[in-house]
Amino acid sequence: MKLFASDFDGTFYFNGKKQEVYLKNISSVKEFQKNHKFAIVTGRDANSIVNHLSQHNLKLDYIACFNGGLIYDGDMNVLHSNRLKIDFEKLMELLDEQNAQMVSMCSKGRGFFRQFKENPENAKFTLGLYKEMNVLPVSHFEELDKENIYMASVVCDDETHAKEVCRQINELGFECSAYVNRRYIDVVGKDASKRKAVEMIASHASIHDIYTIGDSFNDISMIESFYGFAVEDANDEVKKVAKQVVLSVNDAISLLNQHE
Repeated sequence: MKLFASDFDGTFYFNGKKQEVYLKNISSVKEFQKNHKFAIVTGRDANSIVNHLSQHNLKLDYIACFNGGLIYDGDMNVLHSNRLKIDFEKLMELLDEQNAQMVSMCSKGRGFFRQFKENPENAKFTLGLYKEMNVLPVSHFEELDKENIYMASVVCDDETHAKEVCRQINELGFECSAYVNRRYIDVVGKDASKRKAVEMIASHASIHDIYTIGDSFNDISMIESFYGFAVEDANDEVKKVAKQVVLSVNDAISLLNQHE
C-alpha cells in the first residue's frame, strides 16, 4: 500500500482555466484510493478542503491543515494538534514595520484580519475564504480565542518581500515556525511542518511507501524527505529538491501506477 500526500492550492486544486486539471486529479485520486491512501497536506483549514471536495464526492483518507498544525483522519477525528502560542501583538507590530499587506487568523468559528495596506482584493479574498470555512468575521482581535489559533496567514507584496519578512519573524524568538508560500507567510506552531504531518499520517496508517507533491516553499520539507514530485508551475527551489517534475497530481499517480 502507498501513501500519496499532496499540497492543495496550486498543486491539486485549480479553478478558471485549470479547472479541467483539478477534475482529472479528483478522478485519479478516487481510483488510487481503491488500493492506497491519499492525503491533502495544506496551509488551509480543513473545512474549506472538505467543502470543495465534497462537491465531487471525494472523501480523503487524511487531511493535515495549517501546515501540519492540525491533522485529521478521514472521519474528521483529530490525530494531532499543535496550536500557535506567540505574542500576537508583537507579531503585528513587526508586520506593520515591515510593510506587510495583511495578516489573518481564526479560532473557534471566528476570523480576524488586519490590513496594514488597504487592499480591497485582499479583504474580498479573505472574506470569501472565511465563508468557505464557516467562519464569522470579527472586528477586534480580542474577540478570538487566542488559545485555539493554529495559524497566522501573512500577505506580502511578492515572494521576495515574503522571504525577508519570514526571516524576521523567525528571528523574533517565538516558539513557532514560519514558512513562505509564494507571497504569503504561514506562521504555525513550533515544529509544525508538512514533513512531520506526513510522517504522522504514515505512522497512523502503517505505510512505509510514501510519495508527496507540491509547488511552493512550505512543501519542500515533505518533498525532499520522501519520494517527492513537483508540479510544472512550482518554484525553481522546489523543483531542485523533487525527484521528478510532472504536469499534475493525475500524471504523478499515472507514473506510480505504471510501477506497480
